[in-house]
Amino acid sequence: MLRKIEEVKALKKLYKEHIQKDFPKNEYPPYFLLKYYLKKGKIEAFLLEEEGKEKAYCINCKANQYVLVLLLAVYQECRGEGIGTKLLSEIKNYYKQEKGIFLEVEIPKEAKEEKEKQIREKRIRFYEKSSFQKIDEIILTAYGVNYYLMYYTEKPEEKKEEKEKLVNYMIQCYLNLYQGAKRYIKYSKETNLEREENG
Repeated sequence: MLRKIEEVKALKKLYKEHIQKDFPKNEYPPYFLLKYYLKKGKIEAFLLEEEGKEKAYCINCKANQYVLVLLLAVYQECRGEGIGTKLLSEIKNYYKQEKGIFLEVEIPKEAKEEKEKQIREKRIRFYEKSSFQKIDEIILTAYGVNYYLMYYTEKPEEKKEEKEKLVNYMIQCYLNLYQGAKRYIKYSKETNLEREENG
């Protein structure tokens, strides 16, 4: 089950024991910002628990009935147990009244090593198995890192939404955290050649 993190103390524990270990330094905000966002209600943080044991977590933000998953990870000692799939299922259920959920995934071909490339490809397949779809033709650049955007919705009208509009809805989630983010976030259309290389 999902347990919402309400207290700063619990967020600090999660940050020190897991977030700093699970993500490269340039892929997560400093603690003081997460603390500020939590206090202001700009983010929602959750732990996935089974039989009273914490196994995974996610941190999300919202804007205009769209949700952006900022951070999502399974505790290292719990990986390979299907916990990530359970966490995504819980997230989708929790936000079922919203229009859709966004995820960012790093572009496989931009990995520096083959092992990292395979990890990125595996990550994309994992999200696809949970009904997230990659928004083709769009490359998102956030704070100097390039991503593909993945999207989940159960609402028929949202499935027909134009790709560029979806990207702008996602960017609004960032801007809801920090208006100045507009300077650091942009998107571009992927060329046919790039798509062939990435495929």
